[in-house]
Amino acid sequence: MSAIIETTLKLREAKASDLKLDDKNLILGVPYWLKSSVTGKLSIQNYYTSIDTDVFQLAEYLKFKMVYIPLSYFEQKEALKASA
Repeated sequence: MSAIIETTLKLREAKASDLKLDDKNLILGVPYWLKSSVTGKLSIQNYYTSIDTDVFQLAEYLKFKMVYIPLSYFEQKEALKASA
């Protein structure tokens, strides 16, 4: 059996600009998680934007504040400074 590594990932609510290059094109390969509008819990499955992503469904998820993405390096650095 290969080694198992446990990690912690900081996520924030996504904005449309985090996922889109422009009005017609997604940034491909962006990982995201969905938060249930019923339970308020994050799904354990992650997703990635791709050419197969349903942009209309993704827009609905964004509208209902269900999409979460990982903090960037700089956002994590800022969060650390703010909590110090």
